[in-house]
Amino acid sequence: MFSAQAPSPRKPGPRIDDARAALGGRATTSALAGALVRVTTPARAEELGAVVFADDTSVDVWIGDGRIRRVRAFAVAVAHDLGAHP
Repeated sequence: MFSAQAPSPRKPGPRIDDARAALGGRATTSALAGALVRVTTPARAEELGAVVFADDTSVDVWIGDGRIRRVRAFAVAVAHDLGAHP
């Protein structure tokens, strides 16, 4: 009981300020930020994601599992049909 090792200290988790600094500082995003969207990939497939940044020409979309995809603005459509039930 007393011979068990104490857990090692945890490394602090990522912080948004650290990520922002690593990406070059604050940026101004469009009103599209936070929207749920459908992204058309170069292979013509669709992925569902959430906009984390958008400007006039490109959109950064979180598509899950820690992945963010940067796409051209024309490849994104707001997913209006997510709340609909058949």
